[in-house]
Amino acid sequence: MRKIVFYILMLSPVILVAQEITLKGTVIDRDSKTPLPGVSILIKKTSKGVFSDFDGNFETAANNNID
Repeated sequence: MRKIVFYILMLSPVILVAQEITLKGTVIDRDSKTPLPGVSILIKKTSKGVFSDFDGNFETAANNNID
């Protein structure tokens, strides 16, 4: 019984970490297909957001349960 409880407690942090995902991508202009620096990317229903870098790239973490 102690071993079962021990393994459940050891796996709990893995389960909690698995609920967050990484969102990353590149923002480009629709017509010219060039990267757009300084664009704000906001996650709906949260206060999280980032700006694209000089090459139009962005990366942020979000909860997996976002609609």
